[in-house]
Amino acid sequence: MNELKPATKSARAAKRKARLPELSPLQFVAMGLLLDGERRIDDFRAELTEHGGPKSASAFSQLMDRLARSSYVTYRFERVTCEGFTTRRRICRITDLGLLVWQATRQFYATFSTPAADLVPEKVDETQYFHLPPKERRARATKEFAKTLEDIFLKILNQQAR
Repeated sequence: MNELKPATKSARAAKRKARLPELSPLQFVAMGLLLDGERRIDDFRAELTEHGGPKSASAFSQLMDRLARSSYVTYRFERVTCEGFTTRRRICRITDLGLLVWQATRQFYATFSTPAADLVPEKVDETQYFHLPPKERRARATKEFAKTLEDIFLKILNQQAR
């Protein structure tokens, strides 16, 4: 019975290491934009939209609210007076915890990124085109199909000529 416990613990440790990152791809991009320092929320939203972020105000607010509830992002307010009116401008920044989670997510994705040359097998059979881009794969398959049809057609003609 005692022999099973270390195996169980190591299995749990392996599961913990193989866990998916806590951040979604959108959250990862949003927090990556905050790495440079504090950002005015209006400027930050515009830049995030350029990178494929949410376009609607409610979706953006929901994203930022989730990050704030997780303590990955904090806000501070700055008073701004313009033409006699005083308003509050929200400024956000990434927290230390947010930076750690962002780095862990970056490390997770880095483990799966490999150069394209590593994906090409050393020996490729003439009939296998999985290492080629889809467009080239289709072109070669079409040429092979045309060649096969041509061979069949020639065989039929040769048989009829006899």
